[in-house]
Amino acid sequence: MTRARLAVVALVATLTLLLSGCGPFPWDYASRQHNEWIYGLHFTQFQAVPDFDDAEYFIEDGNDVNDFIALLKKHNVRASTYVGPDTSGCTGGLSTQVTIDFHAASSHDITIDSCGLADDTFEAEANAFFSAWREGHPNFEYTNDTITAVTFAQSQAIEGFDDHPYRQSDDAEVARFIALLDEFGVTASEYDDPADEPCEGGLSAEATIEYTDAPDVAEITIDGCTADDGFAAAALDLLTEWREQLSQAQG
Repeated sequence: MTRARLAVVALVATLTLLLSGCGPFPWDYASRQHNEWIYGLHFTQFQAVPDFDDAEYFIEDGNDVNDFIALLKKHNVRASTYVGPDTSGCTGGLSTQVTIDFHAASSHDITIDSCGLADDTFEAEANAFFSAWREGHPNFEYTNDTITAVTFAQSQAIEGFDDHPYRQSDDAEVARFIALLDEFGVTASEYDDPADEPCEGGLSAEATIEYTDAPDVAEITIDGCTADDGFAAAALDLLTEWREQLSQAQG
């Protein structure tokens, strides 16, 4: 084989490796972490004040993400190479730890600390942006004691069975449901139905749990036909009682 032909073969092999992302020339993810490719922001804020909300939040709405991209552009900051100013001599300031997700690239972590900095700096405006988002999207705890209503529908393979949906919002009755959850150590929003699969003739229920001031609900299945964790049978008994009472009240 001639030298020219060998050179062509080597060039083709190299290009193949580069295009496939394999071989000794892996993709450089950092080079593709452009601001315009940001699609998600995981963040946690910290400040030395009592009971400060240091929960983790996730921004995935396109408009909100674009607002952050616009802020980066305004201050001529590239997120993937950002290094904040030295604020080690300042105490009590607000800081935000952000994990930035990029399309077709890995994530990148940055810390934004605005302690002692002017209001028109990137750090101050970025922390204000994240603070406003956090305060406008509170992290609700879907705890049993904040349950306000249960909408449910039972089903069973019996002709003419009443499978209509019913809503129970009476405070005393909801309190009974909460007590039942607590008795068996069940958190409604995290409940995992123990049944392996539906069984013929078994009673089951689909329930939607509402919470105080919460933007979302918890949807659970209760079916103790093939397996019973104790809670399933007791809960189905209570829902059956509710169904019969509510049916009569509506009828």
